[in-house]
Amino acid sequence: MEKSPKTLGSQDRVATLILGVSTSWKDSLTEPYMEGVDGAPAWLEFEHKIWELGEKLRHVLKANRWKGKCPVLDAAVKILSCKDYRKGRQTFALLIGEFGQGNYGIHLAECLTDEEVSGHCLKAMTKAKISGFGEHVRRILDSSEGWQRKAAEKYLTLYQ
Repeated sequence: MEKSPKTLGSQDRVATLILGVSTSWKDSLTEPYMEGVDGAPAWLEFEHKIWELGEKLRHVLKANRWKGKCPVLDAAVKILSCKDYRKGRQTFALLIGEFGQGNYGIHLAECLTDEEVSGHCLKAMTKAKISGFGEHVRRILDSSEGWQRKAAEKYLTLYQ
């Protein structure tokens, strides 16, 4: 039986769990899960599991009212920064923007050159009202992804 978001324990425990399970899945769930869209590479099983973990973690953060600089979001940054987790990191970028209260702007900005998460990091930065990264964001204006170009235009309109 799954525990409710409020009974998972301390932030340190949750942070340790998400880092451990992400590594375990990356090492063991390597089969294709679903085909990519519009010529994108297929999703592997571990990517999907990590993506779902990020979405579940969003509910845990909300239920426990964990915000700002904290161990759980520090762990989320570690997952976001590890390219081995590939597209599974997308939900982690979004929850960092939603709950980080601007404390993780530099980490989100560092991932703006990573095609697998750049658009999600940009949306997170916009949601968190993280300014000062216009030079990084301008590069996304040349993206082949229309939604990412629009997100870059929105950011630049708001924060330039």
